Amino acid sequence: MYSVRYQVPGTPDEVKGVAKAIMQLAREHGFADEAADDINVSLHEAWRRVTCHGFEGWSDCVDVECNLTDDEMEIVIRDPQGSHGIAKNGIEQCKLCPQEGDLAFFVMESLMSEVSVDKDEKGSRVIRMVKRK
Repeated sequence: MYSVRYQVPGTPDEVKGVAKAIMQLAREHGFADEAADDINVSLHEAWRRVTCHGFEGWSDCVDVECNLTDDEMEIVIRDPQGSHGIAKNGIEQCKLCPQEGDLAFFVMESLMSEVSVDKDEKGSRVIRMVKRK
């Protein structure tokens, strides 16, 4: 198994770099371009659900763990600190967060092989997604 972990601020700019790296890993480990694109879209949706939806600010820290085997890629996204203090720079708290969060889950479920949304011991959201080849 091959594993990589990223720990970055929860801002929208950070997800772009993490998603690009994970897409590249997927392609290097034999995932088709369409599967890599599915992973990319799902990662962005999960990121927003963990870092943004329902909070005044972005997550101070996001932990993204990616585990690869010969047959699948597992991605776990969590906010290990449970704090959302990074200003959204004039963006109001998401007014449609509950609806967007539900839609995000539907998108992730339709593109990935498995999706689960839980809370850790601090009450922070944890999203686990698996994409099989």
